[in-house]
Amino acid sequence: MDSCANTCQRMAPVDPASPIVTAAEKLACQLIDVPEFQAFVRLEREVRLDPDASEILAHMNGYGDPCGENLSAEGWGERLEDLPVMKSYRGAEAQVRELLRTVEQIIGEAAGVPFAENAKPQACG
Repeated sequence: MDSCANTCQRMAPVDPASPIVTAAEKLACQLIDVPEFQAFVRLEREVRLDPDASEILAHMNGYGDPCGENLSAEGWGERLEDLPVMKSYRGAEAQVRELLRTVEQIIGEAAGVPFAENAKPQACG
């Protein structure tokens, strides 16, 4: 048995009824309701439904019109990033990242350790 499996087996499960789990669930619900997160979700959907974005993504995934433009993956990526809907999405994404960084900083300061760094599962192998 490898050391990672041993480590994972030794970890005590968190009681789903514990106050910390309840607080984490409440925080998650509050984060989902903030305008920045709502905009991010809305714009992610708009990107998926945008016909220009869909066409570019099809080309990037090898499903585009073989008789159409022959750009490199980088060229298609640049074209995707130039779309107004994608620019809006990236702006919303940056706002959500900043919000999450702020939450992480507050939790880390309260705990006295970098929170996100210590919350990640340890990679095996």
